[in-house]
Amino acid sequence: MAHWPNVRPSDRCGSGAAVMDGTGPGIVWCRSCAHWLQPNGEPVKPDYRQGLSADWWSESGYCTRLAPSPSTSEDQRTCWKVTHATDGCGDGDVA
Repeated sequence: MAHWPNVRPSDRCGSGAAVMDGTGPGIVWCRSCAHWLQPNGEPVKPDYRQGLSADWWSESGYCTRLAPSPSTSEDQRTCWKVTHATDGCGDGDVA
């Protein structure tokens, strides 16, 4: 039996697509990607900064491109990937 992880009503997911801006596929910066989320316009506020500065966390958000996958564990903890506004990838989709 498969269980999907419990999620908050504000969580989301998407499937990215290579961006074409007339110059060919390229990097999409997280801050301009449709899959980057700062819930209620606020950066991520972790219990521990994991060695990163407060300035880094002030421009952080969640990459929601891929949803957490189902598992056989009913109590699987669900975490989205945290990225900085200036991070980017080739799979993003401009908002």
